[in-house]
Amino acid sequence: MVTTFVALKVRSRDIVECLNEGYSTGVGLWPRDEPPQPHCRSSVEYFNWLITYVPPSRDEYDKKCLRHLREKIVSQLYGRQCFSEKNMPWIIVKNLPEDAPDNFIVMATANVTPASLRTRLSEEDMNKRVEIVRNPPMRVLRERICLVRKDGKVVELWKDRSPQVKYTYREICDNMPFDLTTNLVNGLSVKYLTPTGEVTPINE
Repeated sequence: MVTTFVALKVRSRDIVECLNEGYSTGVGLWPRDEPPQPHCRSSVEYFNWLITYVPPSRDEYDKKCLRHLREKIVSQLYGRQCFSEKNMPWIIVKNLPEDAPDNFIVMATANVTPASLRTRLSEEDMNKRVEIVRNPPMRVLRERICLVRKDGKVVELWKDRSPQVKYTYREICDNMPFDLTTNLVNGLSVKYLTPTGEVTPINE
């Protein structure tokens, strides 16, 4: 089980790095509520779209990046290309702004309560905590959780701690506030795609 989670952690980081690389070369694959991407309403739909429907560009670098991205996604789910709510391990940000800060959480394992992820973090919010889903459907997610920031850094929770002990945002985000609630992408708010739908953080 530990080995499986380590693989999940590594591939989560790899996926974020691939999406960042694609964005820097003009291939925008982060999920959005605007063309040319389809309106994916869950992380299941989004990752299915990534591995099934995205055509490779003519640029060899982009082709290599997309191929690597697909390999990481598919291999995480034991070769399956048909995801379901039960075997989708990720939550991912939607409508990510170009200038999102490095400490912003862009991806998380699906045992996080998505409404507790924040698009606004003030100094007064630093001691608030990420909430954990009780008894998640995937066994591999029952002991640990990982959060991947925009800079690719993975923050692992529950490591050497009781499951009842949770990290604060001060630890997760290096004590640096941000506010993406007013940073809209073509008028679209930043939110998260979960295996069962999309959620806008309540920032409370």
